[in-house]
Amino acid sequence: MFQGKTTFIENFITKKPERIISFLSKTPPSLIEKIAQKKLLEGFRYLSKKLPPYKKFLQEQGINPRAIKSIEDFKKLPLTSKKNYVLKYDLKERIIDQRFKDIFSIERSSGYSGVPIYWPRLPEEDEVTRRHFEFGLVYHTELKKYKTLFIVCFAMGTWPSGEKVSRLIREIGRKKRYPLAVINPGPNIEETLEIIQKIGPYYEHIIIAGYPPFLKNLIEEGVSKKIDFSKYKISLVSGGEDNTEEWRDHLASILDVKIDKPGIPKIYSNYGVVDVGLGTALEFPLTLLIRRLARKDKNLCKKLFGREHIPMLFQYNPLLHYLEEVNGEVVVTCYNSTPVIRYQIKDRGGVIPFQKMIQLLKEYGIDILDILESKGFERKKIIRLPFLYIYGRSDGTIIFRGANIYVENFQTALSDSRLINYHTGNFRVEKFTNQKSEPDLRIKIELKPHITPDEQLKETFKQVIIEALKKQNSEFRDAISHINYLPGQIVFQKPQPRKEIKHRYIQRS
Repeated sequence: MFQGKTTFIENFITKKPERIISFLSKTPPSLIEKIAQKKLLEGFRYLSKKLPPYKKFLQEQGINPRAIKSIEDFKKLPLTSKKNYVLKYDLKERIIDQRFKDIFSIERSSGYSGVPIYWPRLPEEDEVTRRHFEFGLVYHTELKKYKTLFIVCFAMGTWPSGEKVSRLIREIGRKKRYPLAVINPGPNIEETLEIIQKIGPYYEHIIIAGYPPFLKNLIEEGVSKKIDFSKYKISLVSGGEDNTEEWRDHLASILDVKIDKPGIPKIYSNYGVVDVGLGTALEFPLTLLIRRLARKDKNLCKKLFGREHIPMLFQYNPLLHYLEEVNGEVVVTCYNSTPVIRYQIKDRGGVIPFQKMIQLLKEYGIDILDILESKGFERKKIIRLPFLYIYGRSDGTIIFRGANIYVENFQTALSDSRLINYHTGNFRVEKFTNQKSEPDLRIKIELKPHITPDEQLKETFKQVIIEALKKQNSEFRDAISHINYLPGQIVFQKPQPRKEIKHRYIQRS
């Protein structure tokens, strides 16, 4: 890991989650950004000399590292990617300070973009991630206060989600600062429900971590088995995929989660990318409130994010991951075990500084900090970090008659109360030419095992989905206003074994 001039201070602050909370809630956002930029430039100067692949990359691009003297200069550096950097140079050479002998774990990306890649990790990188996880748990779930059972339902294997989360939570529990126990059934619904019923009564609080579709199926299956969830305080932590506020509302109604109130239980999400490490960004009460206000007001959503449909919204620490927005996509610089500089992670979205977000809301007549305080959240504990908004993968769109339709549009449609109890959350959309030689959409939907499909159910799905697309997406609404047929062919499928970690929602021809 890169050891800069700020490292000693960072290590001191992050050693205890209470210090992190104090620092991130009391330090002026402009000062955090200033420190982050100083570390950014310091790290660039070091790696441009000491990291052979990046040094060679700059030479091939005709870049003189000595000319990079300011943040403005840095932002003119060429972007790196899997294709032009990660896959081009030897894995062993890409490890910082050539410390291959010190590598203690290796993670594997899911291969969502087509080529799985292995990412070596140094011990100190995992320590940084562990501290980030501990901070999130203490902030959201008052970990010292409640005897907690943490159930890890992410997939196990060479990808980091399940194995790494389980290991990091165990390390947090092993320090005996909290009454915390961990169990990791992986994405197994029957086993997880059994754990809740047989082990859950011994604990005051249960946290279940998993992918959004799995969490939905888990809780709904529990309801179908007549499990009385009111006997438990259950928080859900999702990651790996997007979710909608309708998804959150649905699960909150079953688990009696007060979304806009302090305390447990909670439903919140993490954002992480294997390429740069887990725990890149986190939802907070502030991000959740902003997202839910934007859901109610398309004009507000467009003012904040430039589009009329709602992204995932997080806050991130620029001292760990320096994020930029370039051509509508997120670019990250991270000086970890295998450093990446201005790296394209292929997620659509952008960043908004803390003060700019507050100002944009005030211009719209919203004093967001006052609203948050009125709901019972302490102003002195509001995290003052920049915002990251994510619309999903950069290839997560399908173009229909010139209209860009996003995966999130379909996810919101399927979260409708008229549909949500029939399907698992998994679907796939493709464009095809129908019998009239017109472009059309085929939507393949995975039904729950006990659902018997019929033509009436297909028609209901079609009507609700098209209605929702028209409501959310003005481009789609305009596109179908010029045609004399209603697009959308519904195909029902039985639940399939999940072969991939991340579901592919768009099917290309």
